[in-house]
Amino acid sequence: MKACKKTLRVALVGVSGYAHWHYNMLIALADAGRITLRACVIINQEEESARCEKLESMGSRLYGDFDQMLAEEGSELDLCCIPTGIRLHRSMTIAALDRDMHVLVEKPAAGSLEEVRQMQVARDRSGRQVFVGFQNMYADDLLHVKDLLVSRMLGAILRIKVQVCWPRPESYYTRNDWAGRLVVAGCPVFDSPANNAMAHFIMMALFWAGPTRSTMAAWSDLEAHLYRSQEIESFDTLSAKLRTQSGAEILWNMTHSSSELLRPEIVVECERGAIIWREDEGGRVCFTEDSTEPDIVFDPFPETRQVMFRKVVNVVTGSGEFVCDLDMASSHTRFIEELHRISRIQQVCGDRILERMEEGKSYRYVSGLTEMIRSAHATGTLLPQISSPSLVR
Repeated sequence: MKACKKTLRVALVGVSGYAHWHYNMLIALADAGRITLRACVIINQEEESARCEKLESMGSRLYGDFDQMLAEEGSELDLCCIPTGIRLHRSMTIAALDRDMHVLVEKPAAGSLEEVRQMQVARDRSGRQVFVGFQNMYADDLLHVKDLLVSRMLGAILRIKVQVCWPRPESYYTRNDWAGRLVVAGCPVFDSPANNAMAHFIMMALFWAGPTRSTMAAWSDLEAHLYRSQEIESFDTLSAKLRTQSGAEILWNMTHSSSELLRPEIVVECERGAIIWREDEGGRVCFTEDSTEPDIVFDPFPETRQVMFRKVVNVVTGSGEFVCDLDMASSHTRFIEELHRISRIQQVCGDRILERMEEGKSYRYVSGLTEMIRSAHATGTLLPQISSPSLVR
């Protein structure tokens, strides 16, 4: 990979919606002298006048069109940050690579494995790097846990369980033209909790189950149950399990349609102990009672977006860091494709769907779903085994 030793010259595509996180991180890096934010594509400049003014005061050039920015700035840029809608990830990443830029593309890597493969070909052709914005994958403690698991200090992994309940208001699904959609303008997006907000916890489980320090788990025998209670094309609730090549089981029970918030929790059950990670509390490595090893405690991950951007800049400027690349992210894309290949989305019974208002926002939720997910997670089962009455007719 070609490294850039001078101050990085960076372009950003978008500043609104989720892209504001990229904007904030890059402004901080520019203020610290790590980068020059040379160009920014903003299609809604009137709505983002304050950010446009800030960027121009820093010497950034503003564009209303991505292709125009590439044509005028491409040869002068080192890194392009692409926090755009899923259907644009492939085309924009390849275009930036073809202009000899490194790329940080938002998660998921793309809408299909075929698109990821095209991005990999362009990456290999350019000699540049593509980083994928699964920010938790850049956390130092995530890698420390992987090292512990690979060392077999806890023995072999038996099972990994993942639980998340993140209620989303109805406005979440109207914020753009692809939220809750399966295909947009002929391009696969497969938007869902598993391919968006909760994708991090699919990646973490597959990574921790991988056989070596830098590899994801190989897997088969996927069973998945997809449920829809929101007024969308895709699903908002997932209950799935698979078996890794080493024989471990991974289970996910996750939803956007619960009445309560259950922060992400991952439990890694091993032969000689367990690792319990909670997003808001940190983690604990617990050894079996016959072990003389003391428990190991670690804090919640620090602001992972800051860590991600710092590590990306370090790698591009020639330092060694562990990062999430296209090859790793393709494991998640394969999981998403397989979900939709083997499973049909089931509509939740209308009498189970209720509505509530909170802080001026309307929420649709499934009665009893929080308790079902909590129970499925605790017992290591899927929703169809514990839901009574059934979620679907």
